[in-house]
Amino acid sequence: MTIDRLNLCVGLLLLAAVVGCGRSKPAGGDSFAGRYDRAMAESNAERRGRLLIRLAVAQYSAKDEDGMERSLGAAATAAADVDDAVGRASLFRRMASLHARAGNRSAAANAVREAHKAAQTIDETEQRASALCGIADVEGVGLKRPAAARKSLERALALVAEMPDIRGKVTVLASAGSTYARIGDAAKSDEQFEQAATLVDEIDNPAGQTGALVRIARAQLRMNDQPSAVESLRRARATAEKIDREYNRAMKMADVAEQLAKAGEAAEARQLVAAAEKVVDQIKDSALRRQATQRVSRAKATVRKAGR
Repeated sequence: MTIDRLNLCVGLLLLAAVVGCGRSKPAGGDSFAGRYDRAMAESNAERRGRLLIRLAVAQYSAKDEDGMERSLGAAATAAADVDDAVGRASLFRRMASLHARAGNRSAAANAVREAHKAAQTIDETEQRASALCGIADVEGVGLKRPAAARKSLERALALVAEMPDIRGKVTVLASAGSTYARIGDAAKSDEQFEQAATLVDEIDNPAGQTGALVRIARAQLRMNDQPSAVESLRRARATAEKIDREYNRAMKMADVAEQLAKAGEAAEARQLVAAAEKVVDQIKDSALRRQATQRVSRAKATVRKAGR
């Protein structure tokens, strides 16, 4: 090979490397550059922010730090344009969480501040309290600032008394209990879960009780307390089986089955899915039966996957 041809080959290789920079692609997936371009073309700011954060998570997993920073920067710009305070707080919280995972403490702290600003403007008390619980989790677990997390949790719990819906109270109490556990405050965690469990008895219908118990179980699973989660889910199964309307009963049984599988009780989850399928067969309305069939099928797939 002549020197000129050798130089040409080297030049082409270098050009390919430059063109390919930032266009890495996950195994079996689309290029990050393509995903970024499509996200930026999204006209809805909140959806654009969600797509960019999802991309940033993938880039973080692929160790594409520059790409992740670019995506998160664009996501922050999108989040600032979101009118809905709930959506804006959620986007900044998710950005803060990823920044914290990546070790970017300053950027994470800035995103937490923006999340707090957005949360302060949320009108509905349950949504504001839930946003504060989510921010507290980032502060306590992601940024290792338990004092800041406790302050946010106290603000969230102060709103519980103002909530008209018992299920909303249960959701916030369970979320706070989970975060307290994750920052090492077992006593405060137990206190919130006890209050949440007691409130379930005040819900006047089994469908509502089942939904509240599933929320408690999810929070318990987030703190890796499988035994407590299974206890909550078995209580949820009992209330689900008392629901009169077949459609609602099948849907709630599917919810419980999925969480049982995630809690490591695959055999019990399979039994509940089988029972839910029998309930679906009793639904007379064809449209509702079709919806219930789809929901139970999804639960069955989740249970099957968890049991492998």
